[in-house]
Amino acid sequence: MDINSIGSNAGVTQVQKIANGHKANGLQDFSNTLNDVVREVNEAGLNAETAVAELAQGKTDSLHGVMLAMSKADLSFRFLMQTRNKLVGAYNEIMRMQV
Repeated sequence: MDINSIGSNAGVTQVQKIANGHKANGLQDFSNTLNDVVREVNEAGLNAETAVAELAQGKTDSLHGVMLAMSKADLSFRFLMQTRNKLVGAYNEIMRMQV
């Protein structure tokens, strides 16, 4: 941007493009983060299921490890559900706002 375009709409257009790019990147980052969290919670659940199956089949004697895996999966799932509830509540609150 040069000094001649200060008074024109060119500068405003560039700022809008940059702002829109940041909005899109921010939304994409949030989406990626949310997908990663859901994937991690799913993996914790699968690990707990595997640990329980191995204990039932006699492949492991580590009851402590199985209980830790189950607790981690349970806590991860509860955290995900509370996060979802907060997001839905925030969305509903925004929808009730009057413009």
